[in-house]
Amino acid sequence: MRFLLLIFSLIVGASLFAEPEVRIGILTKYSLTEFEIQLTDTTRIFYLGKDTTLSKGKWSVKLKEGKIYFSNTNLKIQGEHILLRSNKAFTITVRSKDKIFSRSYTGNLEFYSKNKRILLVLTLPVEEYVSSSTYSELGELLFDKSMTEKGKNELIASQEIVIRTYIKNEKQRHEKEGYDFCDLTHCIHFAGNINKLSIYPGEILTGKNLVNGYFHSTCGGKLTGPEVFWSKHEVSSHYKRGNDGEEANCKSSPHFNWDTILATSELEEILDEENLISIQTETKDERVMSLKYTNSDQKQKVISIAAFSTKTGKLHGWNKIKSNYFTITKIGSHYRFKGHGLGHGIGLCQWGAKNLAVNGKSHLEILEFYFPGTELRK
Repeated sequence: MRFLLLIFSLIVGASLFAEPEVRIGILTKYSLTEFEIQLTDTTRIFYLGKDTTLSKGKWSVKLKEGKIYFSNTNLKIQGEHILLRSNKAFTITVRSKDKIFSRSYTGNLEFYSKNKRILLVLTLPVEEYVSSSTYSELGELLFDKSMTEKGKNELIASQEIVIRTYIKNEKQRHEKEGYDFCDLTHCIHFAGNINKLSIYPGEILTGKNLVNGYFHSTCGGKLTGPEVFWSKHEVSSHYKRGNDGEEANCKSSPHFNWDTILATSELEEILDEENLISIQTETKDERVMSLKYTNSDQKQKVISIAAFSTKTGKLHGWNKIKSNYFTITKIGSHYRFKGHGLGHGIGLCQWGAKNLAVNGKSHLEILEFYFPGTELRK
């Protein structure tokens, strides 16, 4: 396997003078065992030491007994590790839970047989990934009718610079899985290529201390530093804290306020605890850092907000507890979580940045607002 990885790295890898690349695990939300891929141009395929040219058209990809079968009516190829190189976009169509969806990509695509599923890894130039993931992340915000074309570009530029900074500092988050980033909000949302150029390529945020490109959907009116969500993170002055403006910049977000009810049994499952009696929040900058809870034996325990959010998301869905800006009230055998925002409230607030762009702020002003005391460099 190491020999195969070396061969593919040589094929996929750029020369010393080419643009840096990034490896993205795509469609990672789904445990894929089969899908279809539509090739729009002749494509080279590498497998078992062979190099073959495929015709354009629809191809089936299936996993059987640990091997990947790549086929159409005229040709069948099999292997545990396959690489596609195409000069044009290709479309992957997936059937999941009676739903069918398609995504378009460009780049070099690898298929692995791993843990009884097909792992897909896309290799892209960094700037292409920055631009495409920016559009995926901002989504509906780019269609706000109150925003001028200039405002839209300032918002895009802000998000691109933050994402590029994040890539530089967080690469290889999924090193054990064989790629740098997943395509989910765990890393950076990436829904396929959009074939647009970065506005200010190569620019990242820097400061006296390390500046990580943290961002989130909606702060709910309160911003904080990374040590609140990740207790071992160093404290830095380069992240805005406190109010998101005199009147919250993200107040128009549909996630600005939220309300969730969890049964005691659901909380016990999350906390892996029996006979839960009470739970309370420990906060900083009005955002929850940890939760302290007590059982019927009066034993008090503490769970970090990062661990609580992860366990809640895996067990009950990622939109159940939308942020770490909430209060808890016990109502009979249930607990009410009344909160604000979507995300950890660190760094760039996307809905807030959109509002600043609508009001004529440049990307430099937006970045200085959310990342005080920083500057840009290539």
